[in-house]
Amino acid sequence: MIITQSRIIQTLIDEGLRCNDARILNTISGSHMVAITSENGTGLCSLLPEKISGDTAPRHNEHGSVHTILQNLKRQNTISASWGLAALNSLLNPNAPGKDIKAQEVIKDIGRNKNIAIIGHFPFVEKIDSCFNNLWVLEKSPRPMDFHEYRKADLLPLADVIAITATTLLNGSLGEILNLARKDCVKILLGPSTPLSSCLLDMGIDILGGAIVQDDMNVYRGIQQNLPFRKLQGVGYNLMSHKFSF
Repeated sequence: MIITQSRIIQTLIDEGLRCNDARILNTISGSHMVAITSENGTGLCSLLPEKISGDTAPRHNEHGSVHTILQNLKRQNTISASWGLAALNSLLNPNAPGKDIKAQEVIKDIGRNKNIAIIGHFPFVEKIDSCFNNLWVLEKSPRPMDFHEYRKADLLPLADVIAITATTLLNGSLGEILNLARKDCVKILLGPSTPLSSCLLDMGIDILGGAIVQDDMNVYRGIQQNLPFRKLQGVGYNLMSHKFSF
């Protein structure tokens, strides 16, 4: 079955709407990330690095409810979509089951001596690149040794493991990536924007590697200082899977 981006987004919205609604208590935005704190907890989401169109007001609906913002996820390639995903993550992530493990550790373990494709140049790439048979990093703005994202149709069908940045939920590309992957390929969605969603696991993603906010004050301070996620204090990690035990 072909997986479309619109189906993925609608499925996530529906999962969020099945959760109890929560009043939004606070929001913050920086140059890299946004955060929404609701009565249920705090959710994070990255901002796309490209210049993006759409609603640039970072505090829209800040005194509303999470359910009112979820539909913004449909506004792909906009800041509004980041607010929508942060709102969803404030519902799903704080109490999600899983293990406190960084996704790169699992990528290293299950990908050893295999062909690995990574969508997005994560900071950990240089630390683990010697573990694999082949490592292909695909980027819209490739660095030296990266591949341009237009090569994905050539490389993804060859990959045994594909690690995918969750910003593909914002830029319209996750559906295409999943359709290019082999059925036996292990697919990992990771990064601070990752919703810990059982629906995503049912749609063919094998492992979710998301973030849990443990200290709102430290996280808000870091976002206000325009720090990238890897430098934020007060966050933990959660690995969730129906297929693997960790």
